[in-house]
Amino acid sequence: MHADQATLADRPPTTRSRITNGSRLLVGVDGRSAHARRYRDLIANISRDISGAGALLSTAERGLIKQAATVFLRAEQLQAAIVRGEPVDDDQLIRLSGEVRRLLKAIPTRERAAEPSDYFAELAALAEDAAEPGDEQPLGDARGSVDASFEPPATLLSRRR
Repeated sequence: MHADQATLADRPPTTRSRITNGSRLLVGVDGRSAHARRYRDLIANISRDISGAGALLSTAERGLIKQAATVFLRAEQLQAAIVRGEPVDDDQLIRLSGEVRRLLKAIPTRERAAEPSDYFAELAALAEDAAEPGDEQPLGDARGSVDASFEPPATLLSRRR
């Protein structure tokens, strides 16, 4: 760890900037606007996509993520203008899209933990593995029809009418 990083981590939060502490996005920006909320959401989503849940990001990675979120937000603004029927510089949108892609590729991705498995799918697979051939009990006869001796309860018949 670099000496400057060690001293920054050791300093109390009141001596660090609000941006470093995470209470501000950027200097002089009110974080309550719709664009600021979207920017904050993009940073959170990209960070989660890059690092997985709970992983810490380096300062450089956070900087690249913020830069990608900024360009991404601008591209979204241009896309919204297109949908509203406003004239847009197509080349600018194409350049922004390419820049977002390059920024995201520059951020190293971390290996994620395995996704949680589907409990019921695992149970079904275990049941199939445990079943021996010939244990199947068909619900109907060989043609697939239901047993004629089955009579539904009267309460079910009365609900249909």
